[in-house]
Amino acid sequence: MLSGEHIVQREVDSSIILFDAIAVVLWLCALYINKQWKAMMFCGIGFVVYYIVDAIIWMAIMKVRVIESSMNPYLLEIWLQLGPGVIHPSFFCLMLEGTFGPQRKETRRELWIILFIGVQFVPAFLQASIKFHNTIRVCRFMSSQRWLFLLVAVLGYLYLEINHVSGTNMLKIFMYCVMVEGFFELSLLFSGIREATLQTIFIDSILEFNVGAGVIVAIWRALYSKKERTLMDFGPEGFKQKEEKDPSV
Repeated sequence: MLSGEHIVQREVDSSIILFDAIAVVLWLCALYINKQWKAMMFCGIGFVVYYIVDAIIWMAIMKVRVIESSMNPYLLEIWLQLGPGVIHPSFFCLMLEGTFGPQRKETRRELWIILFIGVQFVPAFLQASIKFHNTIRVCRFMSSQRWLFLLVAVLGYLYLEINHVSGTNMLKIFMYCVMVEGFFELSLLFSGIREATLQTIFIDSILEFNVGAGVIVAIWRALYSKKERTLMDFGPEGFKQKEEKDPSV
C-alpha cells in the first residue's frame, strides 16, 4: 500500500463491475439511438487514453496506482477506465455540441445531463446493496500528478486563448469539465466508495477533467468540415473569425 500525504483511495464490491458495464451499454445505446456519432468516437478515444495513462503510465511505470484484489490488475483497469473513459469524454462532447456546435439547438443538453447523473450514481449505490463478496481496493498517490495536471490544464486553456475564445466561453468549457468530474466525485463520496476530504474532492473536480479541455475542444472541432466549423459559436473573436480570415484553417 502506498503511503504519503495525498492518497486517493476507493473500496468497492466486485458487483460494481457488472453495474458499470450495464451503465456503459445504456449510455452507448442512448448515443446510438440519438445518432451522436462524434460523441461515440470520443468513447473509443477516451477509453484508450485513460487506459494508457492509468494502467501503463501510472500503474506499470510510475507505480503510483495500486490495485488490491484477487483479480488481474490489468483486467481490473479495463473496468476502472470503462465508465470514465467512455462516458466522461463523450458527455463533454455533447455539452460542446449543445453550446457551440452547428446543431446546438437540436442537442438536448438537459436529457444528457440527467442521464449522465444516473449512470454515475446508480452503479455506485447498487454495488453497496447487491454484493458478490469480492472486495476491490484501488488507491493512487496524488502529489506528483497534481502539478502535472495543473501544467497541462494551463497549456490547454492557453491554446483556447491563442485562438481567441472569449472569457465567457472558456468559463463555460471550464464549468462543463468541473461538472464531469464533480458528479463522478460526488457519486463516490455519497455512496461510501471513497472517503475523501472536501479539499480532495474540490481539487479533483477542478483539475482532473480540465487537464484535457483544450485537447478535446481541438479534436471535437477537427471532426467537423470547414463549412460546419464556420457555424460554431465561440464568440465574435473566437475560432470563427480566424477561419474567416484564413479559409485553410
